[in-house]
Amino acid sequence: MAPADALPPPKEMAGDGLKLLFVGRFDRQKGLDILLSAFKRVQRTDVTLHLVGEAEYDDESRLDMSDPRVWRHGWVPHMELDGWLAAADALVVPSRWEGAPLVVLEAMRNRTAVIASSQSAMPEMLDQGAAGMLFPLDDPSQLTAIIEDLEPEALTALGEAGFARFQGNYTLDHAGAALDAAYEMALARRRERG
Repeated sequence: MAPADALPPPKEMAGDGLKLLFVGRFDRQKGLDILLSAFKRVQRTDVTLHLVGEAEYDDESRLDMSDPRVWRHGWVPHMELDGWLAAADALVVPSRWEGAPLVVLEAMRNRTAVIASSQSAMPEMLDQGAAGMLFPLDDPSQLTAIIEDLEPEALTALGEAGFARFQGNYTLDHAGAALDAAYEMALARRRERG
């Protein structure tokens, strides 16, 4: 990942108003079907959803992308992803299961708000909702409600909170310090045992 001070300029994204971004494979794990279903019920006309990624095999055949507020962009080179994240008002990560998704950290580094399912490591990454919005997968109507209630000022504040969390927990300096501490602890235990 590039340092936060070396990020490219934002991409141009079509549509007026708020711009939501999904990045990933169009498959069951990534939960795009959940997002599309929730987005279809959104009554607001001042929000667009931008999809970066592609389907594998025939996964796309079961996805309803007919909403005119949905824009498909296909795969983009990873080196261009920061521009997409910087242009978005929020990244939506509706995954059914994940480890610790890199795209969440990339969004946080770009000061882009994150809206994520409360699965896997995402609640911890987003500080239990203090650095992003969480919704339960068993109630996608909550995702619809979150999108309906989005306000630019709140998204900016969440983006800043996410950036602060990234700076305090996920930079290379932080990872290096954590690794050093782990080695020191291991060496101390070894010395104790003789």
